[in-house]
Amino acid sequence: MLGPKNADVAKLEAEIAKIEAKLAELRQLEPVLGNFVQETSDWIKGLDPWGFMLPTDITDLDARMKRAREEFNDFAHNAAPNRREDLETSTLLANGVRRRPGLRRAA
Repeated sequence: MLGPKNADVAKLEAEIAKIEAKLAELRQLEPVLGNFVQETSDWIKGLDPWGFMLPTDITDLDARMKRAREEFNDFAHNAAPNRREDLETSTLLANGVRRRPGLRRAA
């Protein structure tokens, strides 16, 4: 016969229940995130990848990034840039644009 649960087991079970509840919450957001990704992908297809963004495009991008941070942070906080400047840098690096040695940033 087993005795009463010790405090460590009860603590672990409570932590598991908490994590399972968070997982269920995240699973409800999966289709919403999928729609957001598709909408953003469709929006990007209409832009020139190397052209300058219009002020309205920048406003739209900022709104999309804000929504991503607020609604989907638990999904992508480690993978997605939080600031437009970080996104610009990631985009340039992903496309093979590197700073030339000896080139200094303007102060």
